[in-house]
Amino acid sequence: MTRNLLLFLGERSDAAIHWGVVDGEGVEETGYLFNAEALETLSPRQSDVDRIIAYLPAEQSTLISVLAPPKTSSKFIAAAAFMLEDELSEPIENIHFVTHKTGDSGLAIAVRDNIVSAWRDAFAEAGVELDILTTDAAALIDISDDCIVIRNSARTIVANGANAFACDNDLLDIVSGDLAGNLSDKRVQCLGEDNDLPDIFADQETDWLGPLDDARRVEFYAQALDVAAPVNLLQGAYRKKMQWRVGLSQWRGAALIAAGLAAISFATVALDAWRSDRASARWTSLAQQLHASSFPEASGVDPVAHARGMLSAGGDSGSFLILSARFTEALADNDEIQIDRIGYDSAQGRFSVSVRSQTDAAIEAFREELTRLGVTVRDNGGYRQSRGQRVGELLAELS
Repeated sequence: MTRNLLLFLGERSDAAIHWGVVDGEGVEETGYLFNAEALETLSPRQSDVDRIIAYLPAEQSTLISVLAPPKTSSKFIAAAAFMLEDELSEPIENIHFVTHKTGDSGLAIAVRDNIVSAWRDAFAEAGVELDILTTDAAALIDISDDCIVIRNSARTIVANGANAFACDNDLLDIVSGDLAGNLSDKRVQCLGEDNDLPDIFADQETDWLGPLDDARRVEFYAQALDVAAPVNLLQGAYRKKMQWRVGLSQWRGAALIAAGLAAISFATVALDAWRSDRASARWTSLAQQLHASSFPEASGVDPVAHARGMLSAGGDSGSFLILSARFTEALADNDEIQIDRIGYDSAQGRFSVSVRSQTDAAIEAFREELTRLGVTVRDNGGYRQSRGQRVGELLAELS
């Protein structure tokens, strides 16, 4: 059961922050922080949750749609940079943006670089490790075929397919642009304090989802997380660096397990929680236990040092480390791929990898990058649809 800590940020660091903890059974609690300096009071809670997600007000972002995005990530990023610079009339070096493919189309979300860096620093100073930073409108993209409207007495958030924005209520009819034409016969799902929708939705069939209170907002966004992973602004220069450092330490621990299993002819080691930093201590403990049981003559010896000695003696067990390094490199620039599980067949020097992504294109880009790095990849069965994502298994070995 996944437990998430959700934070709804203000437009400034001195504005109040609404937060809530939610799991599969519902909202556990909600509250408010006076400002960004109070984030440190949440630091003890992070050991009890699986993810921490923060939502910027969408008014601080610009979202553009790309109907036919280039297939390669580098060309898509270059095209988005050109479009955003033209749209914003501002040097692109002042903007942090990320791209995202959804079906046959794509989008780019841009936020001023100083806004992202300020919040990154605020969380770091508070000792809170943020997993996802998105906007409260972008988090609703593609969660429904209907048009989603969240409305309080001051502002309205609208998400219609791959389009999303937020604005003051008084400006909605002015800034909505082509939204009315794109609504067509869509149903509107409205969560808000009243059901007095503006004229733009006058001809649409509407489902009234009830009033918008603190717990309901947290619950609604938690449900959105279950449908589609939000676009994460923590990419590029803001990538979660610690995630990769801890991830690599887990691989080193697993490498010694693989070496031990090769020595005693065991076939497979499961590596769960690739993307979970908090799993590091658990894997370290598991590695020590397996090391002690597999090599009683080396009990008390540092497991990593012992494994390095074994690997330096030669043999094929070193292929685990090589494959690990190449997988890490292939994933470095592909934020659309999630690794759910990895198994290592020490007899054949081969990985079996369970992958998950919202698009086939991201999986194919991952395969192409592994091939470029000298890894032979083939499918182990087909791919299936699960909660709006493509899920399947790859077999990978050194070429």
